[in-house]
Amino acid sequence: MTLKFATRAAERLMEWLTPFCERITVAGSIRRERPAPADIDLVAIPRIAVQHDLLGAECGRRNLLIEEIARRVAAEARWELVRGGTEAAQNVCTFIANAVQVDVFCATDQTWGTVLLCRTGSKDHNIWLAQRAQRFGGHWNPHQSLTIRARAIPTFTEEAIYTALDVRFIEPKDREIEYLRRLS
Repeated sequence: MTLKFATRAAERLMEWLTPFCERITVAGSIRRERPAPADIDLVAIPRIAVQHDLLGAECGRRNLLIEEIARRVAAEARWELVRGGTEAAQNVCTFIANAVQVDVFCATDQTWGTVLLCRTGSKDHNIWLAQRAQRFGGHWNPHQSLTIRARAIPTFTEEAIYTALDVRFIEPKDREIEYLRRLS
């Protein structure tokens, strides 16, 4: 796909999914402005419906975003659900829409920054950040958290992660290996 086509498609997908999210944005190669994205990556904080029993105790939770995606995929002839739901703590839904792969990664307020950072990439950028965390005596789990010397660092924003790793914010379009080599 061209970047222009992928960007328009991602915007339409976000328009459809926004009512089922607290927050949603584009990630991946589109956010990095790569000329030919292979897929569409979205990061979202889904709306959750809490279910209660007859006495008012919480008895379940429904991810309205994942439910809507599954509903729409089932209704569209040229769409296919590849992976859905929250199995194995992945919290990702992958579907093919008219031959375009779409990955929707679910986050929380607490994990928004780290999930967005990880899913924007690039792979080499993520490896570089993980190695930097190790040099600080820490660990970056790109799906959940950042710890430095056994202390949890809030990951509400990407900027917080860069600050904790003593790096100025790197714009998504600069998160490729060529740029990172200049920083090292």
